[in-house]
Amino acid sequence: LELVAATTAAAGALEQNPHLAELKETTLGSEIMALTRSTNALQDLAVRLRMMSIQGMFQRMKRVAFDVCRASGKRARIILKGAETQVDRGVVENLTGAMVHLIRNAVDHGIEPPAKRREASKPESGSITLQAGREGSEIFIAVSDDGKGLDLERLKQKAAERGLLNPEHSLSDEKAFELVFAEGLSTAQTVTGVSGRGVGMLAVKNAVESLRGRITLQSSPGEGLTVRLTMPLALASVEGLVVRVGGSYYIIPANSMRECFSAQPKDLSTVKGKGRMVKFRDALLPIIHLGKLFAIPFETEDPTAGVLVVTEHRKRFAALLVDEVISSQQVMVRPLDGELAKIDAVSGTASLGVLGLALVLEMSVILKDISSLRANDLSGANKRKDQVETVDIGSNQVGMVDFEVEHLENGKRIRSLFAINAFKAREFVPATSLTPLPASPKGFAGMLLLRDKTIPVVRLVELLGFTPAEDSENIIMICEFGSQAIGMLVSAINRVHYISWAEIKPPPQAHDLVKNSYIVGIILMHRETLFVLDFEHIVQDVLYLYKDFGQTLHGVERRKTGSRILLAEDSAIVRRKISTALQEAGMEVFEAANGLEAKEMIMALLAKVESEGGSIFDHLDLVLSDIEMPELDGYTLTSTIKTHPALMGLPVILQSSLTNETIVKRAKEVHANGVVGKHDPDELALQLKQYL
Repeated sequence: LELVAATTAAAGALEQNPHLAELKETTLGSEIMALTRSTNALQDLAVRLRMMSIQGMFQRMKRVAFDVCRASGKRARIILKGAETQVDRGVVENLTGAMVHLIRNAVDHGIEPPAKRREASKPESGSITLQAGREGSEIFIAVSDDGKGLDLERLKQKAAERGLLNPEHSLSDEKAFELVFAEGLSTAQTVTGVSGRGVGMLAVKNAVESLRGRITLQSSPGEGLTVRLTMPLALASVEGLVVRVGGSYYIIPANSMRECFSAQPKDLSTVKGKGRMVKFRDALLPIIHLGKLFAIPFETEDPTAGVLVVTEHRKRFAALLVDEVISSQQVMVRPLDGELAKIDAVSGTASLGVLGLALVLEMSVILKDISSLRANDLSGANKRKDQVETVDIGSNQVGMVDFEVEHLENGKRIRSLFAINAFKAREFVPATSLTPLPASPKGFAGMLLLRDKTIPVVRLVELLGFTPAEDSENIIMICEFGSQAIGMLVSAINRVHYISWAEIKPPPQAHDLVKNSYIVGIILMHRETLFVLDFEHIVQDVLYLYKDFGQTLHGVERRKTGSRILLAEDSAIVRRKISTALQEAGMEVFEAANGLEAKEMIMALLAKVESEGGSIFDHLDLVLSDIEMPELDGYTLTSTIKTHPALMGLPVILQSSLTNETIVKRAKEVHANGVVGKHDPDELALQLKQYL
């Protein structure tokens, strides 16, 4: 791994060499970029080689639960979910002990004896669920039981007895949960070989945080407890922000970074007992000077002259003062050796090529004793440390990537600003990596070979209906939706803004650009307007452009010739693609641009039936409808059909970009005949075979 890290860093440094700019269009420039792509692929392969299934750990936990049940006289069954999930081997190596403790706790503290479960109208045998899964760039492991749950009042009482809590001060349930991790605190009546010493949950917390992870608890009295562990997908690598202080470089992990900004003199203040603070939205954040923290030379002590990086850990926020922000990178992390291993605030080192080594910051340590104040409540500065409430400025925040698209308007180059959910944007690569394809449909730029994946790339400027400007597409923004990745050609990437959902406003209908169906909102930022894109809508259109639904639907064996289908879909591209495929399969298609239009068409047919006689089935065999549509959504359209006496027998199939349990449940509630994924022609063909 260290050799791979060094090779990748060297290739990256070579590509960023300023002399390369002059050679960008030459063969040498292309070869260097190819080298960089190959080394990035090698790094990804090295990371994947560390991955292993969590099945083995889960199976071992079943044995642990069996042993504890036998010793305690309790009964429990183990339910495994997501056991096929691939995790970094470091997770298995470092969390096995923690998982053993959680299973013992679930049986010993959570599951009640059979007699008490009968009294509570519960099955005599309790259940413990082990679940694992992936969420973006993180994996989670959850241990849930259906026992008695956490006794928060007893927990507070024990904490007060040990002097950890002032009984006169009220404590929220969220804060009370954190008492579980206090050293020596246990709610067990007696100390046994299984539990009661009050050190287990602290050990679990330390083990998780050593993996750059976090732990959360959720409990309901009488219903059980869920302990959720969340960690980075790859422990050997970290994605973060490279910053410079003097001649030293540091990496702030991306999962701890919220925003970078430059402070104004009016934003600064000094609070007694807390030092210098900076106003950030509705909070005063303590300023941590990274140079002073590590006692190294630095260029500026003035927060208005440097860059402030807002960081967060467990709802504790601070602004790190650095001299310069270099870039965002994914790097291989090397463990610390010798004396460096004693530095708690550093979790490892990473090679930055020509820039040398960088220290990866451990934000859980740096922010351990940090508390923030509300900007309009400076009186809180005189509170005791254990009374100061941390300010949650991130729970309702969303990261938005701000980027530019240049186009022509009346012969002039125009720069339009757009934003997309930062969670969807995964990577940025130069446009020179694109492989154009001949005779491509409008909006399709070509294909990108990125590591071991072939990714379709679209011309966003054409999808938005603009006239492209020459030499304006410089960067490919790689975005993910579920398991599908697409690339979008854009002119420039500006920055990531972290804003509240309330700051995303409905677009003004008077603006010409808002007529585009891809625009779902606007953000007013620094006197400029950012148009928020509906990325899922774009993905739907892209996939329907390049996936041949026609061949799959040709296999539908119709029960009667010329089956008639009403297709309700607000995306013109998707509607045209499905309609063409259905027609090529021998069906007659009526198209509606939204749910309201589909409803009016059905009611018009019904009125015709009532005046001329017959039934609706003489004119229509099936309704195929999108779910998310303007005017009238698919659920409401289905409900209208299924509650009408003359229409209730008409089959309705709903289409959705995602087909999760919530969508399927809602579809059943309105009596839809089926739900299919928008990118699953095989399932659509099966549904059509069933009803036509």
